[in-house]
Amino acid sequence: TPQISMIGNFIFNGGDIGIEARSGANLNGSLLYVVDNDSYGILLYDYANARVANSVIESKGSASIFLNIGAKLDLKYSSIGSVGSIGLYNNAGNTANVVNNYWGDEQGPYVPAYLNPPTLGGGATVEWNYINNSKVNYTPYLTSSPIESNYTESFYLTAGTKSSWDTETGIIFELKGENDIP
Repeated sequence: TPQISMIGNFIFNGGDIGIEARSGANLNGSLLYVVDNDSYGILLYDYANARVANSVIESKGSASIFLNIGAKLDLKYSSIGSVGSIGLYNNAGNTANVVNNYWGDEQGPYVPAYLNPPTLGGGATVEWNYINNSKVNYTPYLTSSPIESNYTESFYLTAGTKSSWDTETGIIFELKGENDIP
């Protein structure tokens, strides 16, 4: 069984899927920044398991997090989705444990009325397929984001250009040039 450990990864505008785990893989992640992927921020299926904490997960596509075919998720102290988006959809046939997360609004996630119990919070939507016994434990939820996050999609430097970096951010980038370029 593959064991995947991810700490402090930036995965943004990375194509269709930010993180994909399947075939019984075990993913442990913290301080992940997974945003702006076309379909899913995190896709778990085929009995993959994930434990994620202290992360930002937001997709501009189908869902920030999608669980399918026996996947299991334990997620906490993270910021999931945005207002009007699908933050989590569970189709895995089990219960996703996503307590103590922020869903983009202090009133919590929006859970559609056809699900029990519905929640009319203004945040990202949390849904599950009740027909295959999928469920989501999402309460208690956080009323503010546990993580401050901002990013700029593009950063360009041309030859001879200088730039400054705020070293107080706690984020370090290392730039290396080709061969003889310092």
